[in-house]
Amino acid sequence: MPANDQSPLMSGARFVARHLTAPDRIERAIREIENNLKSDPGVIFDHAKSLIETTCKTIFKEMGKTADENWSVQQLASFTLSAVVRIPAGHPDPKNAKKKIETALKGLVGVVHGLGELRNLEGEIGHGQEADRPTLNSCHAEFAARAADTVIKFLVESHRNGQQEDGVEAPLSYFEHPEFNDYTDELHPPVSIFQGQYKPSDVLYQLDLQTYKDALAEFLNEPEGEKA
Repeated sequence: MPANDQSPLMSGARFVARHLTAPDRIERAIREIENNLKSDPGVIFDHAKSLIETTCKTIFKEMGKTADENWSVQQLASFTLSAVVRIPAGHPDPKNAKKKIETALKGLVGVVHGLGELRNLEGEIGHGQEADRPTLNSCHAEFAARAADTVIKFLVESHRNGQQEDGVEAPLSYFEHPEFNDYTDELHPPVSIFQGQYKPSDVLYQLDLQTYKDALAEFLNEPEGEKA
């Protein structure tokens, strides 16, 4: 990330982590990309491709579908886009809008294909490179990261919009309500198992989601002065 750039490089991925279930892999990829952009640009191509794959497969799971493990990242993105991108109800020219957006989506899938090809050429994870082999530099890696960041944010926003139109309740992400999580952790001691300690809010979310939701609803309905 450029030194004078005050905004996070992976802002779209942060949005995805807040709105998808099981965001751990997304969070890890964000850290790897932003921490290694200058020092190890080769790994960025791996993580950019992985971000798209993880996002698409998680969307499929939330929709009750299963992605074929034999699909290329290009096929995975294409099928996911087809599943989540819709023309809003009441659009004055839905047929023409659908035609135009399908043309645009072909270009987006082409970008994903290019990212997959870059990963195959430059990626460092999963297959080694010669020790003295020159690699693309950080500006190319930043392009790959930003392209993946844009694609996955669009996928998740389209997915969420489609759920709202269908009247489907979007899955609740643990990271959506940090104030409630902090409030829960202040009320209850950490959960200790052998040498590990775990946040009560995270344990509750993982083991009893309905109780987590009920407590969250009460928290959100409380007057501000009573939450402290």
